[in-house]
Amino acid sequence: IYIDSPDSNKVFNIAFRTTPHNSTGVAHIMEHSVLCGSRKFPLKEPFVELVKGSLNTFLNAMTYPDKTMYPVASKNDKDFHNLMDVYLDAVFYPRVREDVEIVMQEGWHYELDSADDELTYKGVVFNEMKGVYSSPDSVLERQMMRELFPDTTYGVDS
Repeated sequence: IYIDSPDSNKVFNIAFRTTPHNSTGVAHIMEHSVLCGSRKFPLKEPFVELVKGSLNTFLNAMTYPDKTMYPVASKNDKDFHNLMDVYLDAVFYPRVREDVEIVMQEGWHYELDSADDELTYKGVVFNEMKGVYSSPDSVLERQMMRELFPDTTYGVDS
């Protein structure tokens, strides 16, 4: 859809229905994982490279209870088309299909720094969600959603 607007930002978003049936966080982990390289852009973290080297005015990915979105925006035509190219290649040809370690890196994994240390959980989404659950307001909101919408996608954490 093209919408004419006086705003000089060019905005693109691609979204997918991702309706989880449990609170394992698979949709959120996949949101992160698909941005860890693709067929045309086999970098470990192309998202980080875009943040550093793009003229973007918005660059993100978001997981909701029923969808996952990948929006970008830029005022520069060439940059805008490059951002779209990177995101489209990422969502349709993600490297995660060939490299399962990406899921562990982005989701969670065990880590042992030395033989004397304790085994710990690590992972990008794992740490992100620890932050979410450290807020009493967030914990209350999550519990209310579970109680109000049991047995639906809105009652689980995506």
